[in-house]
Amino acid sequence: MAFDQTYCMGTLTAATRQDADTGEFIYAFLDAYGFPKAIITWGGRGLQRC
Repeated sequence: MAFDQTYCMGTLTAATRQDADTGEFIYAFLDAYGFPKAIITWGGRGLQRC
């Protein structure tokens, strides 16, 4: 999968607008770089095991 710089910058620009929902920033950030939202859940579960 090729990295789309235009999509990444557009997504990050929209996520950092003053009227954007701050609780959704991490999901927009992950989406901009091609990671699924499930990474948050997966990462949290991994930390609980330690």
